[in-house]
Amino acid sequence: MTKYLKIPKDKVDKLYFSSDFHGYHSAICEGTTRWERFKGDTVRPFPDPETMTAKLIDNVNKVVPEDGILFHLGDWCWGGSENARKLRNALHVRTIYAVQGNHDDFSWEFANELFDAYHSMYELTVKGPKVRRVTLCHYAMRAWNCSHYGAYHLFGHTHAMTPPLGKSMDVGIDANKNFRPFSWQEIENILSNREAHDTITKGTRYIY
Repeated sequence: MTKYLKIPKDKVDKLYFSSDFHGYHSAICEGTTRWERFKGDTVRPFPDPETMTAKLIDNVNKVVPEDGILFHLGDWCWGGSENARKLRNALHVRTIYAVQGNHDDFSWEFANELFDAYHSMYELTVKGPKVRRVTLCHYAMRAWNCSHYGAYHLFGHTHAMTPPLGKSMDVGIDANKNFRPFSWQEIENILSNREAHDTITKGTRYIY
């Protein structure tokens, strides 16, 4: 299910994006992981999940204002609804729109209680100095709505391990310095000068 939202000009400066907090997840922490083949690669440099989660909470609270809007693109936390609620209650920002990730196994009813909205995908119209169309999904896409017209696509899931295509970008917490969300202005600075999807794929067809 896709949710369509319009972000007015007076909210653009308070707009933030992130993904893959993996709160309270022991396997993603260097000190407690059992992912031997991933050590030093995709695990995070924390001794335990409690330390990691406290750091993420602190980073979000320092960056995102209480009256801001945070979009979280999936994989909220480990440990069920109790940890999900504990993480949400620790964040000061009042408005969070969430995308369902592959590890988000809580019910839709609980998720819609926890967040301001919870959907598989969002399509935004952001009315900044330039009007931008943005597709939000947990997973990286090869093509998205209006990608050939220069629309943006923000995703997570890959923990900064997948190269972006065109005006797309991994906004996961691992993709930003010091594990913090991206502001809309940071995203604009990164994506506005990239080639659009149609420029990259023009004249290329694959017939099998």
